[in-house]
Amino acid sequence: MEREAERMFDERNEEVNYRTYMIEKNMNEQRRLIERNTATFNKALAEQQRREAIRAKEEETRLGLEEIAYQTNSDFLNEREGVVSGLGETVKSERFKGLSEEQRARIREEQNEQLQQLRRRRLMEVEENKQWSQQENMQVRMAQALDRQQERERHAEMLALAEHNRMQAEAAKTRTQKLNELYTNEVDEDYYKYWNRME
Repeated sequence: MEREAERMFDERNEEVNYRTYMIEKNMNEQRRLIERNTATFNKALAEQQRREAIRAKEEETRLGLEEIAYQTNSDFLNEREGVVSGLGETVKSERFKGLSEEQRARIREEQNEQLQQLRRRRLMEVEENKQWSQQENMQVRMAQALDRQQERERHAEMLALAEHNRMQAEAAKTRTQKLNELYTNEVDEDYYKYWNRME
């Protein structure tokens, strides 16, 4: 009867350990799923923001280039005398500034330099955004690797705990068996021989 009780205790103990392990495992899986979905969402959001920023910079660059090209080729800067007004075949005198060819060349040179600086700045911004995106991806991968390592460690700890509990149950069972053997007075043949002599 006592051995049956010990067996039931051991089975119950193992069941509790197994249920504890499964609960921990399910909780960890849910947490990993949430973290993975969050990381995926953040990555997609960062990529979308990066692309939108690049498109905005490209649009700004395009408008800037168009403005520079317009100013460079404008009638005002080039002093085109054949430009007519909306009123008819009359020369628009306000287009003239009296700039010399050297002055116009210097203005074009400055505008070209501004254009090159604008292009370099846009390229640097695009490259910087690219590096930030790569760094974010690397951080996500490192976080995922760390999570996997922590999960392996938790799994090993749960297995070690289950093994420890099993060994304790085995030790308790062995102690109980020894105590039963020690305090059980079994009637053997010598017992009957002794009492037969006394008769």
